[in-house]
Amino acid sequence: MLNEDFKPKTLEKEKDFLILVSVSVLFIILHAGAVLFSPSFADSTNTGAGPSEFMTENITLTDTWNFVLQDGGSESVNSAFQENWSADGWILTSVIVEISYDETATGDGDCDTVSAELMITGDSGDEPVTSTTSGSVSDCSLIILEMRWQDLTEELDVDYLQPPFEIETDVSLNVDSTIPFNDNDEQIDVSIEVIMSRVQVN
Repeated sequence: MLNEDFKPKTLEKEKDFLILVSVSVLFIILHAGAVLFSPSFADSTNTGAGPSEFMTENITLTDTWNFVLQDGGSESVNSAFQENWSADGWILTSVIVEISYDETATGDGDCDTVSAELMITGDSGDEPVTSTTSGSVSDCSLIILEMRWQDLTEELDVDYLQPPFEIETDVSLNVDSTIPFNDNDEQIDVSIEVIMSRVQVN
């Protein structure tokens, strides 16, 4: 005698059997999808967050001075940075000083001699990669003094200058005029640009 499972089934029973198989297959597919896209599965394939992004922030500060120097005279201009800058994470990465003047004597073709020197007092760190700390001109050209350190990078190991410190520029004048009763002073213009930088890790 044939087993009941191998006996011909009625159309009604075959229909019920197909519905049962279809529901079972659908349940298996839905269960597999739920496992595949569940948070626990995602955590097992992504074992950690990505690396922190290294970012830097720069701020540029400028100042100007105008003064008159007599023959043989000198003047010092100063920019002081207090400790609160360091508390906020700022360090010095660049200083640029420009000294300019024009010959004011009427009919005198020889410019007077202007000399300048740049120095920083306070914190001591690594030497700048670019440094011009003194200059002298006798042709009314621009004097540019500067100190530049490496830009901030994630791997760079540099001992940058941290506040408090003071940036000082000394300017002196020697009058070279050979015309009798000519003026013996000059108008001097000094401008300074300071770039402070700090690291931001998000």
